[in-house]
Amino acid sequence: MQKLLSIIIPTYNMENYLEACLDSLLTDNMSLIEVLVINDGSQDASYDIAKKYGDKYPDTFVVIDKGNGNYGSCVNVGLRRATGKYIKVLDADDCFNTRVFEAYLNYIKECDTDMVISDYVKVYPEFETIVSCDIPENNIVDFRELCKDNNIWNLWMHNVAYKRELLLGIDYKQTEGISYTDQEWIFSPFTEVKTAIYFKLPLYRYTLGREGQTMSSAFSDKHFRDNIVCTCNMIEQACHFNNVPDDIMNMLNYKLLKRCRFIFRTYILKRQAINDKDLDMLDNKIKSLNFNLYKATGNLPMSMPLFPIKYISVWRKNHNSRWLRLNISMYKFLH
Repeated sequence: MQKLLSIIIPTYNMENYLEACLDSLLTDNMSLIEVLVINDGSQDASYDIAKKYGDKYPDTFVVIDKGNGNYGSCVNVGLRRATGKYIKVLDADDCFNTRVFEAYLNYIKECDTDMVISDYVKVYPEFETIVSCDIPENNIVDFRELCKDNNIWNLWMHNVAYKRELLLGIDYKQTEGISYTDQEWIFSPFTEVKTAIYFKLPLYRYTLGREGQTMSSAFSDKHFRDNIVCTCNMIEQACHFNNVPDDIMNMLNYKLLKRCRFIFRTYILKRQAINDKDLDMLDNKIKSLNFNLYKATGNLPMSMPLFPIKYISVWRKNHNSRWLRLNISMYKFLH
């Protein structure tokens, strides 16, 4: 019998979190799910922890041990092994709300849409906040029509599950060897989504504030270049999108602009790395492959209303402009 849902769990040195993650998937409906724990060359007890679940629940938990290839390689291995009708990615330091997960499985039994959208919870050390979507619930919706409302443009990987056949149909693969490729999960698959349905309960519990996670300052500072590599790959992917409805393409262009804005602000305003070769590489990629994005980034202000200067445009004309340096210094002083 085909599984209803395959859950891919990329795992690298997660011994302190993996048990809670896997425990959250223990439900009365376990026969409907397939949990693929992809051990990415962990140096701790992650593999041994996962194997205990595989031994105890062999019809549900599958442990795949591989050499280190980073997040995208785990997703790619999981996709090749998955058999479920739907696929969802769960990070090993996060978990599901088990009670909601039970309801979610019962809900998607009746679904046949390309994508299932659900709410998620941001879990901070001292508080939690639910992130909901402004979508009609329990109705099959045309994804193109949904994208006309820009409130939906900020979907995260925590929100979505895709039909496996949709991902196979586009030969979906994530970039390997770098971090932050979860952004790709909410990019190219959208081009093939025709229908979606909204499950209005917070399924995914997204942990924030953990030391060593990809969103931490220390990790980001060390691996930030991966954001540029990933964004360059996404820009290249967008060049090959064919017959994508304008409303969906507008959302994807927004996502690219948002990522580029984040990268330029980090390099130029935060780090003052105005002569960084990686930033030049990104900018050249934007200019050569997506001129509309090039114009849009050039029009971004430094900070409104105090610094309306189009700092990226000034930087492009002269990386070492005294006017640019002066505005950056004043910006940092006030921020």
